[in-house]
Amino acid sequence: MCFSEINPFIRHVRIVSLQPEEKFLVDVKAADYRLIYVCKGKGTIAVEKTCAGEIISNTVLPGDLLIWKPGLEYSIYTHKGGSLQMLAVSFDYTYKYSDITVPIPQRNKERFSDDSITELINFTDADFLNYPLYLKKMHGFESVLFEMLDEFKMKKKYSDNIIGGLFKHLLGNIARIRENIYVSPGKKNHKVDLIIQYLYEYGCQREITYEGLGRLFNFHPNYINKLILTNTGKSLHQYLLMLRITHAANLLHTSDLSISEIAEMSGFNEANHFTRQFKSKTGKTPSAYRKDWK
Repeated sequence: MCFSEINPFIRHVRIVSLQPEEKFLVDVKAADYRLIYVCKGKGTIAVEKTCAGEIISNTVLPGDLLIWKPGLEYSIYTHKGGSLQMLAVSFDYTYKYSDITVPIPQRNKERFSDDSITELINFTDADFLNYPLYLKKMHGFESVLFEMLDEFKMKKKYSDNIIGGLFKHLLGNIARIRENIYVSPGKKNHKVDLIIQYLYEYGCQREITYEGLGRLFNFHPNYINKLILTNTGKSLHQYLLMLRITHAANLLHTSDLSISEIAEMSGFNEANHFTRQFKSKTGKTPSAYRKDWK
């Protein structure tokens, strides 16, 4: 399964509080995916690395976040004299088993059956989700998780859609963290964001090259190439083409401009070249695309 195919089903969201020297779960397994976010206190969360039996113990502090898949043995407990408050999410990555709406209780490892597992996803392009994931200092995600909790408790109309969307947003940012391309909301002046914003604003109006971007943002052209590819998944040429095709498509169904005028306004030097590129990306010529909107 590709990361882009994620359509999360959130089965349960709740707050779990442990008192000093209290063991919440010891040597248990779950039938669906688990996310734990530490809100307060200090403790230990031990999770089986693989089904081979190796247990990885993590001392957890506020802001720490863990995700692991079904069928792995785990334990959660506080440290001596301390308490622990966590936000816990039970979920699937797809809606295949969304008919199971009530929480699925964890089982002691001796009583657990693999037949109870809802789904086991193998990600082909996000290998970090195929194993237990432990991230430290994820305080920036706390508001999203508590918004999920509020929606889950209130169960208002469209809550499932909102919770799923919030969780998908969270997973997308986690993926960016794993690829070292995450920029927190408080750092929107990050050079990468400035470059992408420049491409968005001027990509259809000007000739854009790695050399020109390098001079403008004081980076070597090769580094500009690496930044764009890492943060968008596309080369500069591919990214500009996507922006220009999107801009042209918008003009085709919102204006009466000619195809030649739209081609020029979208950064294409010649109408025939524009037509070929537009058809290769959309499956239709500009004229046919416009006709669909009339």
